[in-house]
Amino acid sequence: MLKTFNCKRRGFTIVEIMIVVSIIALLAAIAIPNFVRARKRSQAASILVTFRTIDDAKAQYALENKVDGSTTIIWQEQVGYMKKGSPLYSMYVAGTVVDLLGNPVDDKPLDQPTTIPAATRAALDDVLGGTAAADEFWGIHK
Repeated sequence: MLKTFNCKRRGFTIVEIMIVVSIIALLAAIAIPNFVRARKRSQAASILVTFRTIDDAKAQYALENKVDGSTTIIWQEQVGYMKKGSPLYSMYVAGTVVDLLGNPVDDKPLDQPTTIPAATRAALDDVLGGTAAADEFWGIHK
């Protein structure tokens, strides 16, 4: 007794495949800009923490060495107050400190906070929500 099987192999039609691909493309178009924005915001937060740490290292140096507030402390003196092997310590390159984006950070007197380099600010202000929001994020009060 032979049975014949009625095997109709069905696959996906080109229309179904195109619909699935278009849904995936739509989801990617929504997700990728959000990932880029989140990455830039985390870079901005990391740079802000780095600059606060630099200011703390300057203050610690000034307290221990009884330095006047208007004195500018050079980077070589501050490096001893930064943890060896930390990201901040490794940003000290050839006598200067560079931020996460590679822009050099200027020496400032003790009574002035370390300022964000203009190139860094220009690169990251677009994700912080405009000039006023960016000023608030960076701690600039007018």
